[in-house]
Amino acid sequence: MPERFTYGVHPSHDVRRICVGTRGEVTLSVLDALTLHPVARWRLAPGSSPDMGGVTANGRDLWFSGRCDSRVYVIDTVSGRLTHRIGMRPVLTVCSSGHSRDASR
Repeated sequence: MPERFTYGVHPSHDVRRICVGTRGEVTLSVLDALTLHPVARWRLAPGSSPDMGGVTANGRDLWFSGRCDSRVYVIDTVSGRLTHRIGMRPVLTVCSSGHSRDASR
């Protein structure tokens, strides 16, 4: 089982929810900001590596970078549905495992 850890904390514009990326599980957890209890868990595509990101100005989309796959992901903040997966120029990356890989694959 891959190592799991939290990376990237993204508060909603109204600060009622906090979205947290979990590497290893390939999920985003949505927490109630007051209680920190989970209210939703959104599964991402296999191979995704949720990293740092932010919420769009209108609060409708969460975007985050995929550190190990050179992509940017856009998630609808209401449904949790992946709306866009944007490929970036291929680069050589070093993932949290310490292994280098060609991110264009």
